[in-house]
Amino acid sequence: MNILVTIPAHNEASELKTNMIKLYNYLISLKMNFTLEIVDSSSIDDTYKIAKELSNKYKNIQCISVKKEGKWRAIKESWNNADKKFDILSFMDADLATEITYFQKLINGIEKEGYDISIGSRYSKESKTKRSFFRNLIGNGFIIIQKILFKTSYDDSQCGFKAIKHEKYNIIKKYIKNNDYEGDMELLITSEKIFKYKIKSVPVKWSEQKRTTIRFWKTIISFLKELWKLYFVIRKLRRERK
Repeated sequence: MNILVTIPAHNEASELKTNMIKLYNYLISLKMNFTLEIVDSSSIDDTYKIAKELSNKYKNIQCISVKKEGKWRAIKESWNNADKKFDILSFMDADLATEITYFQKLINGIEKEGYDISIGSRYSKESKTKRSFFRNLIGNGFIIIQKILFKTSYDDSQCGFKAIKHEKYNIIKKYIKNNDYEGDMELLITSEKIFKYKIKSVPVKWSEQKRTTIRFWKTIISFLKELWKLYFVIRKLRRERK
């Protein structure tokens, strides 16, 4: 298996070098074929400079830059242009909030268990998480809404720790319109409810980071709007595919 590991990064200069070297060394220890691609998303600090330095030093690291901000804008820039040699496309957050030792289980969900998509889950009974009560409440609320509207099977749509078969992504990529955090929901809901992709939820260890670039209340409102819009998009796609 050849795996692309994408890191969307916006103003991550303070910890990027330390985190990427840690991740790089871990991936090397797994003895897998991988490329670690850092995607600078319109940072105003030294994120791209550091990413470039890392790519010059380590042969398995490369970097690109997008002019506009957005988590999924960065991921799509990487995945949409991924070389055909990659069997699996994956991404994780630059802050490494999800413990990286669970990456092997994430990939095994696809490589060994036959799932189309594998996602980290912070809400499974076996998961170990450290996050505020309020953020935990909001996160659970989003999952409940998704289950009511779409009858989804997974229990965490927003964990920044996902992988998908390259061939499967190529089929659905045109349906992912969002360029920020809502893209996770769009990917999973469209994959499961329209294309019947099998999704593996991997319980993970996750720690809330003190520094975050998420604009919390704006993100909540945006998520709710997107869920409502997706409800009608999915209904339309279902009618078209009958």
